Amino acid sequence: MFDPLHHSRVDADEVSVARTEEPEHDQRWTKCRRPFLTTGGELTMDMLDLMYIPGAKIYDATYQMKANNGIYLVDDFSRQQITPTELLNRWVYPLDTNIDFLRFRTGAKIQVPFECFIIFSSNLNPSELGDEAFLRRLEYKLFMRNPGEEGFVNIFHQYCGQIKIEHPQDLPEYVLDSHYRKSTRKLRRCHPRDVIRVAVDLMNFESRPCRLTRELIDRALELKFVSENFTDE
Repeated sequence: MFDPLHHSRVDADEVSVARTEEPEHDQRWTKCRRPFLTTGGELTMDMLDLMYIPGAKIYDATYQMKANNGIYLVDDFSRQQITPTELLNRWVYPLDTNIDFLRFRTGAKIQVPFECFIIFSSNLNPSELGDEAFLRRLEYKLFMRNPGEEGFVNIFHQYCGQIKIEHPQDLPEYVLDSHYRKSTRKLRRCHPRDVIRVAVDLMNFESRPCRLTRELIDRALELKFVSENFTDE
C-alpha cells in the first residue's frame, strides 16, 4: 500500500530511533510522515474502490486508504462527476465507524481502516450542497473569508519564499495599489500564487533572471485576469 507519490519515508535517523523504541516493529511496514492527498473535479465513484491493474495483476489502493493517518482533501466539492449526496452515501458508514469495505473485481470484499481526516472544500454556499440531513453529517463548517490587504501581502511574501524567488519587498504593496485599490477586483487567497506562477512562466519562456519585477507582475496580471474593458479592437 506504500505509494511513493503520496508517502514520504522518515529519514534513517528517525527510523533507527523508532526501531529502538519499538523492538517488535514488523519489518514489512515502513514509517512515513502523515500523508496529505488531494483530489478535485476528477473524482469519480470508481476511484473510491480498489482499481485493478491487469498488466501488473495488482490492485491500486483507494485515495482514502492511502491517506490513512493523514489528511484527504476533496477540493472543489460538488464539482465532481458524482453528486455530493452520492459521495456522502458512499462514506457515511466509514465516517461513523472508521471502517471501510473495499471490493475486489471478483465481488469479494475486504475490511480496511478508514482513519483519514476528510476535508471538503467548496466555494459554493452550503445550502447548495445538500439538504439539512446531509449538512448535519459534516460536523464542522469553517468559512474562509477573503484576505485583507495585510493577509494578501503576507501570502505574497510566503509564496515567494516557498519557491525561492527574489522580489522587491514593496512589490505586494505595488500590486495592491495598481491592480486592486483602483478596481473592483476582490482579494483572493489564491491570487498571489496564481499570478506569480504566470510571472515565472514568462521568465522561463523569455530566459529572464529569476527575479520578480513590477513589469513582469503587470504582464502576469494582464494575462491572468480578463480586463473589464477587453475588446477585439
